[in-house]
Amino acid sequence: MAARTITVPSTGIWVPRTFAQDSSDKLDYGIDWTRFLAAGETISASVWTVPDEITKSGEGNASGVTSAFVTGGTVGETYEITNKITTSAGRIKSITFRLTIEDQ
Repeated sequence: MAARTITVPSTGIWVPRTFAQDSSDKLDYGIDWTRFLAAGETISASVWTVPDEITKSGEGNASGVTSAFVTGGTVGETYEITNKITTSAGRIKSITFRLTIEDQ
């Protein structure tokens, strides 16, 4: 699991986070949904949404954890990255975090 992973509590309510990365970095970000999912429930779909200035790749969905690699952006800008899941029980939930691009 990536060090840049958000764990979603069973309530689904969490404190938004901001991560920082260099514009030349390509880093993976993950969301651990295992505490949010009910017993036997799985993630049937995961969609990552990023602004046009950010490039995503390598999306994953395994064992209740979704992930994606992101790169790009403009130094000094902050972007919102969203992961929306649909579960096997029909629940739909989105988590958005911020990504600030720094000259590191």
